[in-house]
Order: sequence, then structure tokens, then C-alpha cells
Amino acid sequence: MLRPARAFAALTLGTTLALVGCAGASPEPSPSETYPTEFTAPPPTPVGEPQPEAVEVDSALPAEIAGIDTSAWQQVAPVDGTSASFRIPADWSTQPIANGLAVLRPDGEQQLQLTVVPAGAAPQSDGRCLDASGAAVAWSTNQLDVQPVTIAGAADVAYGAAALQLDGAWIVSVGLLPSAAAQSPRCPIVHGFQAGDAVVSFGSEATVQGADAGSAWVVGSLGDAQAYVGTSEYAVIRAIVMSFEIVG
Repeated sequence: MLRPARAFAALTLGTTLALVGCAGASPEPSPSETYPTEFTAPPPTPVGEPQPEAVEVDSALPAEIAGIDTSAWQQVAPVDGTSASFRIPADWSTQPIANGLAVLRPDGEQQLQLTVVPAGAAPQSDGRCLDASGAAVAWSTNQLDVQPVTIAGAADVAYGAAALQLDGAWIVSVGLLPSAAAQSPRCPIVHGFQAGDAVVSFGSEATVQGADAGSAWVVGSLGDAQAYVGTSEYAVIRAIVMSFEIVG
């Protein structure tokens, strides 16, 4: 934050005063008074930047999630108007998006997105499988990973990862979705589930197409998708998604 500059010009007072006597009398010079030619003002009082108030989140999850120790991670404050929270590593960050948050890795690239909307306002899929341009295409899927999760207010939700082929492009999909959809992924893959009177989407994309920020999840082949599941980055991302909870 910029602080207002405070500058002082040098102040020079060198005034010679003359006393004038009665008419006809010779003026008698008075001794000159000496004033300091300059002075130094005290430094300005520093103005501190207001710090955001820390938000305490009472997490019910253990420190270890999907084999990753998250004890040194950040607990993300609930999205405005919701009780939805999750954890990210200390060097990851979030930024606001419509109805939620984007999750950014240390280099600033978006990896995940969380949105929470009222159940009646959730977008509906027409069942078609669309590529990034919005064109209906042939598709195939391969399950990569499934993990059970327990979320207060939600029933039968799982973490799922899949490789989705849209025409000639392969896309890795990770996120929370109904258990049956995680076990047998089909296109369109929609990361979303109902929790109370809201619909939550948390994953690589809400509907997997490899579009916009989701293009980060496009890989060269099925083999590349399968290899990615064995990386340390994938393990961190899986732990982030599985750290989602509805906090009290």
C-alpha cells in the first residue's frame, strides 16, 4: 500500500529587526536575533496495511488423507454463504470464481475448481458427450482410481479419476461424484453431488471437456493418463479433493 509522502522544505529565518526611536533621535541598531536555518521533523507514524481476519475452521478430518500428511496444509475458509471447506498445500492458492473458488498450484496454473449453487440453479446436462468446441463426438472412458469419501449432508459420494477420450483427445478427469458414476465412468463425466439444499462440484472440471482451464488436463494418450496417476502431483491433487468437507 502506498503511504502519503510527507516532505518539509528547509525553513530559513534570517530577519534583522531595527528599532526606531523618537523623531529626531538617531536609530540605535538592536542586536540581531539568530534563528535556526532548518529543522528536522519527526518521522511520520507508519500506517500498517489492514490484515484479513483469520477464519477458524473446525475440521473433522484426520491429518492424513489418502496417504498424504496434510498437517502443514492450509485449511481454506468456507466459500461465501456456504460451509464448504478443503485443504491445500502451503504453497498453493485459491482465487474467486463465479459461485466458488479456483485452486491454483504454485506456478499459478488452475488445477481444480469448486462451485456451490442452490439445487434449483445447478446446470443440467443433456446427456450428450461434447468436446471443447461444444461438438458432439465419439468417446470412451477408462477408470483410473476410485476412493470412498464421507461428506456430511451428502449420500453415496466417491472420489473418482478417469481417462476420457473425446474423439482423438485424451483427458484426465478427477473429482467428487456419485459412487456409481465413479465406479463406471461414462461421458459426459459430471463432477457434482447434492449436499442438503445445494449442489457441489469439486474437480478438474464441472463437466469434463478439456476446455478453458480444463485444458491443463489434456494428455497425449491413455498410457500418459495411467502414468500420471502414479505421480506425486496426482497424489497431492487427490488429497486436496478428498479433503473437501462441510464444516460446522
